[in-house]
Amino acid sequence: MITTGVDLAAQPARAAALRTWRVDVTGYKTDAAARVAATADLLDAAPWLTLSPAQRALMEASDDAFDAVVAALIARAHAVRATHPVPPARTARARREGWIALPATPLTVLDPTRTVASTPG
Repeated sequence: MITTGVDLAAQPARAAALRTWRVDVTGYKTDAAARVAATADLLDAAPWLTLSPAQRALMEASDDAFDAVVAALIARAHAVRATHPVPPARTARARREGWIALPATPLTVLDPTRTVASTPG
């Protein structure tokens, strides 16, 4: 669970987020070549995300490092209210139990240098 200051904890759903962002991660957990391709796809989808060569190499070498970056991107999306909102009928339960945070926007919206004029929900 991640707490982002928007009044509830959100569980990052990495696989669903990556599908939303159209990043192919087939086999990335067990296949190094797939992880290299997934890292390249993720960075292509988020050109504003700057990594050092060592950070990129770590993502390519470790599915845990790759997943950590994706979870951080989902936390950013939740913090700027760029995830699907909790339905009003589920708010009390979500406050008690948390909520699955699914991005509602492309990764480009999460660019920290971009001014967010409005947010979904």
